Amino acid sequence: MLRVHNATVLLVFVLSTAWGEESRPLLNVKGGQLPNDTSQDNQTKFSVHHHPALGPKTLKVDFAKGDTFGVKGGRENNWQAFQAVEFNVVNPTEKDVELTLTIRHRKSTNFNTRVDRPLTLKPGKTAVHLKISELKNNNGSAADLSEVTHWYLATQP
Repeated sequence: MLRVHNATVLLVFVLSTAWGEESRPLLNVKGGQLPNDTSQDNQTKFSVHHHPALGPKTLKVDFAKGDTFGVKGGRENNWQAFQAVEFNVVNPTEKDVELTLTIRHRKSTNFNTRVDRPLTLKPGKTAVHLKISELKNNNGSAADLSEVTHWYLATQP
């Protein structure tokens, strides 16, 4: 679950070669892996949660207001080998939840040379599917996703 101000969502992340084909977890929650990075010194809390729509090992994240969570130096750092970043989300509230997926790669030197993809999570279950080929840096240039160094989800201020 992600608690963003008064919103809660549940997440499962994967990189995939195509819908329904080979996939690898960006965050192996089933294997006991939790995010290793927050921006506010671990004020955001992580745990594993069972949810009927997402399965027995779903990441629960209790966001501190204005915080981020993600992975620095993850095992799957060559995203070019994949076609998409996918994750399933359950937002049990009646309000939309606004997040940003940020991806930093070996050529990221500032805001303009990283990827920031805004996401609006509607109430209920949502399957997010982001094509790797469509992920561009903020300045419109191609992102070098052959070496992702850091990815995170951020709440909107």
